[in-house]
Amino acid sequence: MDHNLGAVVLAGVHDWGACVLNRAVVRPLAPIANRPVMEFAIDALRGVGASRMVLCSNGHGAEMAARFAGGARGEMEIHYHDDDMPRGPAGCVRDASVWLSTREIVVIEASVLPDFDLAELLRSHRATGAGLTVATRGQRVGHDDSQSPVGVYIVSEEALIHVGVRGFQDIKESLIPKLHKNGVRVDAHPIDGHAPRLTGIGSYFPLNEWALRRAMAGTWEFDGYSSGGSTLVHIDGRVEPTARLLGPVMVGPGAIVRGHAIVVGPTSIGRDAIVGDGAVVTRSALWSGAVVGNGAHVDRCIVADHARVEPNTRHFDTVCLPERRSTGRRGRFGRVRGAEGINPIPTGAPRN
Repeated sequence: MDHNLGAVVLAGVHDWGACVLNRAVVRPLAPIANRPVMEFAIDALRGVGASRMVLCSNGHGAEMAARFAGGARGEMEIHYHDDDMPRGPAGCVRDASVWLSTREIVVIEASVLPDFDLAELLRSHRATGAGLTVATRGQRVGHDDSQSPVGVYIVSEEALIHVGVRGFQDIKESLIPKLHKNGVRVDAHPIDGHAPRLTGIGSYFPLNEWALRRAMAGTWEFDGYSSGGSTLVHIDGRVEPTARLLGPVMVGPGAIVRGHAIVVGPTSIGRDAIVGDGAVVTRSALWSGAVVGNGAHVDRCIVADHARVEPNTRHFDTVCLPERRSTGRRGRFGRVRGAEGINPIPTGAPRN
């Protein structure tokens, strides 16, 4: 571990558009290939030797601490910080630096999957002597090529003294202009790889598919999973002999795919989820404890944690949420649904 290298994960959630995904889960904890999306960032930070990490959120710190219980990941110590007053990304990093007490800080937005050489970005930062290095990726706009930030930064001590101790402090709109004004070098480093981002329900399915295919290719390690070419089945998962998996399909620990069920990828089946007898699941994500009843058919759906799809029903382009018995809210099928019902929400994704 590098004790001069700290890390910050920016996990604040701002639901400007009332995204339906945020009704199902705190976005940084949304399962991508059966892992919370922010876990990819945490593992990348551990991979470059960060000794301490601050996870900055805006009211969901307890939920995130519960998911990563123990205050450490490997040898990396984790501290949780809830931003009560909006401080912005740069403000959060400055506040976190007090606890980190390191000369350099790697900053990653929680919704980014950093599938590139983070160590190379760090080497570039040190070689140029920059106070701030911004990871970028090229994109073509009209006839022009440009570089856009991917949500990953390296910040040195000399840059943080230019961040105010109060008020909202952004990186792009506030910190970078101050650094230029005060002669502190800011470097843009084009990455050789990918850094896709979960921005909402519209990006969920493409990102989950991309991650599943990367997982099948062996890009990331998934402990306890056995590869079957286009499938990954956890050692504690069960696929009954008459069920059919047409990959890419991932079956998590404790999950069950019952007899005569058909699962067509890209599909992820989370911990303790159940696909019932003769059910058909295509291009979908079943989260922890989700149940698709016998003979049901779901296509391009998210079945959220502990939600249930009733037997012999059909759902397309839907987010299925568990419904609280006490609310008495009506589902979209015209009758009150209890604890074992679902609350479907159209995702708005286009039909293929």
